[in-house]
This record gives sequence, C-alpha cells and structure tokens, in this order.
Amino acid sequence: MVSLGTRSTTLTNLLEGLGFDLKVIKVWDVHHGFQSVIQMLKQLNRAGHLMHRDMLFIDSNRKINSPFLWDTQAMYDVRARMIDFRDVVKTKKQINHFVAEKTHKRTKELITSLNPHTFLFLVDYIFFKGTWEMAFHSNLMHKEDFFVDKHTTVPVDMIWKTGQMIYSRSEELFATMVKIPFVGNMSIVLVLPDVGQPDSAVKEMVVQRATLLKSSNMRWVHIIMPKFKISSKIDLKKILPKMGISNVFTTGANFSGITKEDFPTIFEAMHEATMEVSKEGKMDTSKDMDSRNTIACHTYTATPLVVKFNRPFFLFVEDWMTQRAILMGKVFNPTAE
Repeated sequence: MVSLGTRSTTLTNLLEGLGFDLKVIKVWDVHHGFQSVIQMLKQLNRAGHLMHRDMLFIDSNRKINSPFLWDTQAMYDVRARMIDFRDVVKTKKQINHFVAEKTHKRTKELITSLNPHTFLFLVDYIFFKGTWEMAFHSNLMHKEDFFVDKHTTVPVDMIWKTGQMIYSRSEELFATMVKIPFVGNMSIVLVLPDVGQPDSAVKEMVVQRATLLKSSNMRWVHIIMPKFKISSKIDLKKILPKMGISNVFTTGANFSGITKEDFPTIFEAMHEATMEVSKEGKMDTSKDMDSRNTIACHTYTATPLVVKFNRPFFLFVEDWMTQRAILMGKVFNPTAE
C-alpha cells in the first residue's frame, strides 16, 4: 500500500525487496495482486474466522496528494487518517485508542513511544482463531514435557487425536509435516524438525510446501501437540531492512506520490499478529475427515504413525482454495505468548 506513494529507487527497493521482478511485472499488476489477497481476507472476515486491519496515519501538517488518498481507499480499502505527530502524548493516545477500537480491544497499547517528526505510520493487524474440522481429545488432556532447547524443559498441556491426515516426510530436510483442516476452507500445516536440525532446513521446506503437499499421502496418524496461542508485535523498521527493504525507512526516501513537499521523512510501521486454536472441533473425532482430503493418495496402516510436537515447531495457516499462506509462525515455548 505504501508503495502507491513512493517513487524512483524507493519504489524499486520496496517492491524488489518483496520479491517482485519489475522487469517482468508491472507495478499496477502488483497492486491488483494484493487486491485479490485483500478480497480473500475479507471473505474470511465475514465468515468470522479472521480479523485483518490495515491502518495508515499521515502527518496533518503536510499537504497530501489527493490521488494517493483515493488510491489507498480504492485499492486497499484503507482510509488514511490525518494526525498531528508533533503532539506526541495526544497522538500516541489517539492511535492506541483507534487501533484498540478497530481490533475489538485485542490490542490495547500498540505503541509506547513516538517520534514527533514522523510523516507516515502504518499499522497492520491480523487475528485468527481456528476451529478444528475434527476435535482433539481435550477431555484426556495430560501434562508432558516440552523441550524448548537443550537447557530448558517446560510442562505443557498436551491434546491428541488419531485419524486420517495429510502427511509428508522429508529426509532431505530432516522434518515431518502434517496438514489438518480447520472449519471454513482453511487448514494448518505443522512442520516438526528432527532433533538438532537447523531452522534453515525447515524454512526451505516451508518455501517448498506446495511441492511437498502434492507428494504427501493420506496416512493414519496419531498426533500429540500442546495447546498454544501465538502473539507477536513486530517493529517492521527493524525487520524489513534485513530483507533488503531499507530505502523507505531513510530520511531521503522518495514519497513524492504522497506529497510534493520536500523534507526529511520518517516512516514507522508496526505489525501485530495473534493466533488462537480452539481445542474444540466441528465434528467428533470418530468420524472421517471430509472429502477434500481424497485428493491425496490413501495409505493406511494398522498402527498409526505417531507424531509428537514436544519441541519447537513451525506452522502456517493456508486458505484451502487458493493454497495461499495467511499466517506463518513458530512455536518456541507453548507456555509463553
């Protein structure tokens, strides 16, 4: 969305940092692609499974180009709010109140400090609550050790179930993957690295998830996993430069698509994501999984494969229809958010 207002090397650095090759794709095609993602998120919003909000605050002391405001609303369904960043105490309170209101008070204090010279402040928030298509046996929940690292072990509540699940094993990447459906045309993919394996191998597996899922089988699996909730607040100004997106955060960034005024710009961006997974499910675990899973090759064994998530693991939530990842994360310690 911010790229609508950037020009020259700032625009190129931003989009190429996101992985777009501007030699083969037009800038407006990128925006139209994001539009389709936003439409998908809106559908999930309406279904009650997900809440997504983008909020943009702009310095009210600057003269803003009207086309930028029109485009952000038309393309990204975001109505920019003008705010006086020079009054730090009042503005911080206003932003936190507005964000809390838009997120139904799930986020109460997004920002604790603010630069009075800020020009743009972008807030991205996503909340997801998953309900299993088939419930886990929460009534038989029990305590087990979760091995956070070589030196840290914590007791956690484990839930389990046995059933037909999409399963994949990669000896090359030293990891096991299980895919389980949620209610609402979504599913969660859990990736369990082998003991002692580096994250780099699993990250490669996540990149190749489409290929791995095509080669996966429907297997009889006994899965044991901890109850967990993931919540993270990320200052994108610290993270995006590590991906190569740095120009937009410099005082010399070109925001001439937003304003024709020439001044040192300060751009701030925060992202917050929360994911909750209910232990309940739509159907009893004695029933088979729905017919969507018949796309995989069925392989059954008398003794189920046991997959126990008792050490840090990766996950991502994807839309079943588009195969797009909505959320990605890693559970380090289930007892801490």
